[in-house]
Amino acid sequence: MVTRLFIFFICSLCVTSNSVAAVYQWRDENGRIHFGDLPAPGAKQITMVDEKPDIADIEKHRQIQSNLKRTLNQQGADRRRQDKANNYQREKSKRARAQSTKRCNSARQRLQYERDSWHRKGRKGYRNRDKLNYLERKRRLEKKVSESC
Repeated sequence: MVTRLFIFFICSLCVTSNSVAAVYQWRDENGRIHFGDLPAPGAKQITMVDEKPDIADIEKHRQIQSNLKRTLNQQGADRRRQDKANNYQREKSKRARAQSTKRCNSARQRLQYERDSWHRKGRKGYRNRDKLNYLERKRRLEKKVSESC
């Protein structure tokens, strides 16, 4: 008797039944669509089909999901690589501007030192050759300042 009950219980678990309930669809006066299990005025009965997914479809969706994940990971890696390259270029141009500014300031300081030095010597007297040397150095320094700045 117990074994018969056990077998009956197992068989009842194995048998699946599709429960079919009536579902109604209607549109109200505001144009909104409603669904329900009780019919309303002007409602149409619709049938719901409970289908189990096909194994091939599941595998196809897994493959699509895997490809999408791989693509997103690749795009993220590409974006990080591009950001890194952009940051490197920004830092490089920043260093170049700082170096250029430093060269410009250095050339201006050397030119100012040369002028001040000449004026200090000028009070003590100078020779014509000294003036020509000063003018040549001054011209070279002014050219360097114009190139650097």
